[in-house]
Amino acid sequence: MRLSHLFFTTLRGLIKDFAGRRMALDDVRAAFVSAAPDDDLESFFAQWLDRTGAPVIDLDWWATENGKGVHVIVTQVQGGDPFHLDLELGVTLKGGERVMHTVAITDATHEFDFPTDARPLDVSLDPNNRLLIWRPEYGPRPTVGD
Repeated sequence: MRLSHLFFTTLRGLIKDFAGRRMALDDVRAAFVSAAPDDDLESFFAQWLDRTGAPVIDLDWWATENGKGVHVIVTQVQGGDPFHLDLELGVTLKGGERVMHTVAITDATHEFDFPTDARPLDVSLDPNNRLLIWRPEYGPRPTVGD
């Protein structure tokens, strides 16, 4: 079953089951975990609903010596345990092409090397805004432990 179908079927079921009465977040969690018990939704909900804050990520990168690659260091600096997430990195190359890489982040710090067809000019975190992460436009950066 496609995930979007499962998602909307579960939502419709919640609307039907809770018509005319209050629904708690625990009811939503239970419905989705029941609908997809093998997808580790308990961990997902615990990470995103049972703790405060969002990932605050520092990015450091440099072109490799031959100019045909990029070395990237991603560090989560928010307080508490690191979030587990699939993070998109956009690598902009000389000539304007942007190459996307998705990396699995599970620890506080990860390092990655990517070959490129041209000299990398920039690396951006989540350029398509798919994740809930702190961004400078949100205001002052949370301090460690907030």
